[in-house]
Order: sequence, then C-alpha cells, then structure tokens
Amino acid sequence: MNESLDAIFTFRRLSERIATSGQPTADQFAAIADAGFEVVINLAMPDDEDHLPDERATVEALGMVYRPIPVVWAAPTLDDLSAFFYEMARWADRRVYVHCVANYRVSAFMYLYRTLVLGEAPDYALADLHTIWQPYDWWQAFIDNAVARWSTGDRDKVSDTLRVHMAETPEPEILDYLNSILDDRVVLTTGNPPELADYTVLVDGEPTREKLQAAPNLHAVIQPYTGVSPETAALMREFPRLTLYNSHGPALPTAEMAFALLLAAAKAIIPLDRALREDDWSPRRRPIPSVLLSGKTALLLGYGAIGRHVARMCRGMAMDVLAVRRAADPGSDELAQVFPVRDLHNLLPRAGALIISLPLTDETRGMVGARELALLPAGAVLVNVGRGPVVDEAALYAALKDGTLGAAGIDVWYTYPDDDAARHTPPSAYPFGELDNVVMSPHRGGLAYEEDQQRERMSEIAEILNALARGEEAPNRVDLTLGY
Repeated sequence: MNESLDAIFTFRRLSERIATSGQPTADQFAAIADAGFEVVINLAMPDDEDHLPDERATVEALGMVYRPIPVVWAAPTLDDLSAFFYEMARWADRRVYVHCVANYRVSAFMYLYRTLVLGEAPDYALADLHTIWQPYDWWQAFIDNAVARWSTGDRDKVSDTLRVHMAETPEPEILDYLNSILDDRVVLTTGNPPELADYTVLVDGEPTREKLQAAPNLHAVIQPYTGVSPETAALMREFPRLTLYNSHGPALPTAEMAFALLLAAAKAIIPLDRALREDDWSPRRRPIPSVLLSGKTALLLGYGAIGRHVARMCRGMAMDVLAVRRAADPGSDELAQVFPVRDLHNLLPRAGALIISLPLTDETRGMVGARELALLPAGAVLVNVGRGPVVDEAALYAALKDGTLGAAGIDVWYTYPDDDAARHTPPSAYPFGELDNVVMSPHRGGLAYEEDQQRERMSEIAEILNALARGEEAPNRVDLTLGY
C-alpha cells in the first residue's frame, strides 16, 4: 500500500483501477498522480469548507483529467448519479480517483455504481460503504430510490430527467416551439455535443459510430426523417442496447413531391417546358404522349404515412387506388384497397400509375425489375420517392428508353455525391437525363422549409421524447430486423 495515499482522509482502494477518499491536499494530489491515477472525479461542492482552491488547475497541472460533479450534501439527485455513472463509463479504461469532502457522498455513489452497474454482491459493496459511514435518513432514501428505479427495468435512465441532444439546431422560432411542447422532464441541448455527453437520447439524421460511442448512457436514437438508410440500419445493429425511432414528419411534403412528379411525367411537362424556353412551339402540334390520370388506377407500393397521403391525392383526381403493403392482414380503408406483397404481379397489369414509397431493405431491393415493369400496361407512369434500388436500375432505364414504360418521375437515385462533388455527379450509371420521358429530382421530396412543416416535424419528435420521458411506449420505433 502506498503510504502517502493511505494517509489521505478516509482513503479506500476499491480495486487496482479505482480509489476513493475525502478531500486530498495539493501534495496528496501529487502522490495520487505518482501512483498512476489518470482521472479525478470530485463530488464535493465548490463552496464546501474544506474544498481545495484551484483544484482543477492543481489536478490538470499534474497531467490528470479533472471532472467535477457538484452534489448538494442535503439533496443528492438521480441526475447527479446519472452523471457519475456516465463519467465512470467514460473512463472505464483509466485509473480513476473519486473524492468528496469526507468520502460520504462518494461511498454512497460508489455503492450504487458497484451494485447496479458492475453487478457486485450488495453485501460485499455495503461493507465498504459502512466502513466509511452509516447513511443518514435522506441519503438512505436516495439510495433506496435509485435501487428501486433500477429494479423496475429503467436501467438506462437512473435520472429524474430525459437528457436529449439534437445534432442540428433548428431556427430559433422552431426551437422555441419544440421546447414549448416538450415534457418538463426533457432537458434538450442542440448543435455541437456538450462536453459532458450524458444525454440518453440522440436526435440525429446521420448518426455515426463516434456519436453513438460518445455517450455511455445513450439508449435511444431518433432519426428525424421518414425511412432508415441501410447504412444507418447496419450501424444500429452493432449497438443492440440502442432503440431507433424515426419521424414521419416529412411524409406530407414527400407525398406532394410524388404527386407533382406523377403529374409532370404524365403530362410531359419537362420536354414541353424545354422547347418553349427556346421559343419552339412545334410540340403544340406534334403528338407527345400525355396520360389522362382521371379514371386510371394508381398502385401504391408502400402504404405507410407517405402512401396514405398519396392515396388521398389520387382519389381527388378520381383515380381508383390499390395499395401493397407487407402486413399479413393488410386490410382496406376508405382510401385504398390494400393487398399483401404476394399479390403484386396480379395487380401490376391494372396500374396506370405505380407509385413507390418503400424503404430499402433486403426484401425490397430490386422488388421492381424487368418482369414487373413489363407487366404494367402500355403508357404507365412510374414514380419513386422511396429508395432508388427498390427499382432495378438497368431495367428501369431500358423500359423508359424502349417505351415499355410510358414515363417516370424519380426523386431517389443510385449514386449520391459528397458535398465536394455535388455539381458533377450523375445520379445513375445510365444516362436518364437524355430521356424526355423522365422527370428528375435530386432527392429533396422530404424537404420542407415552411414553418408549419417544420413544426409538424418537431411535433412528431416531441411525441416520441415525451413518451420516453414518461416511461411509455414511444411511437415510430424501427424494427431493425426489417429495416423500417
């Protein structure tokens, strides 16, 4: 035993990696550093009588990391404990020294950490706690509350609040709106991650491995878009302790984009516009294929939030609406007759318009290929606002070029650029841009900048967060085995 450490008030070595004590002096901090400790966690209040002035500077000058978690002696909170659990997880591969004034606060927190997180036998850990002190009534009540919270299964949030970080900062008025509809238990940060990454929920359109690893207490991710990319789904499967949710907020603007593409493709708007921009009126007299949609049948491949909005729009055009969805008992409603996937080939010959809003999964990749396109009636229009590879790339180009398919409106593609290549990256290996019967959009269907659309997205995010804060089942949970 290192004598200089043993001399520190109420010093306890709990393992080769962890030691605790009351308040060390400056000289004792030097001994702590010499003993190989790399991180100092201080649970004392800065105004405690025995607090070491300039403790941070003293500790950091010795080459150690300093992490204060001020715990009010008479009012410890579950948020304090959550922050402590976070720090212990964050520095799990380092030698950690934890202190307060007399090792009372620390011994209680360490008892909970050892029993709840490390899974040590309570009697064994309790012996170390009682070596330091017998907790007073309010401290025992705090300990009992933490244990009870943990035993009910709420292991990811031993806290009275739900700490949430949103990677993108909304416009001020939208952020104000979001805060106004959040449960009081939700504590929200936005933008760059806080230094103390103790949030339990991450709202991020493009979560990365680094972001998921940064917060040891993380237990849920909300992707504020409709659909989940294969890359995100694969990443989330590497973190089975995390639950993924997504937002259906962009469903309406995506549906409007689908309907706009349908009309533009059906009416050959793009070649007509291009000609008239060059003062060429000849297309007015020259027959250009134009599809009359009224009375035709729209077949919706995908009947979630987007599909239902599209169905409503198609019904407004006096179209019959059929829909295909994965559910074993899909059920029809007032907007569409709904069929299972196995009926797709029987339905395609009836479809004057095929509108796709499916996510990309192993099951949906290439679902529409040459065979499916050939089953569509002559002059049919295809619209894709789901994911590009749901439709076979080569088959789609060939069907459009040879006239098997009348026209197409496409918002989702096969090749995407990074920011540096945004001005010179073709969206496909095939020259779709050379075809007059294609309307092309750079995957912007879900973008909506109007304040009411942004508010709708925030409302969906708030619905998920408020349910999590109340310990209820939250909507829009993603089944990672299915990919949506």
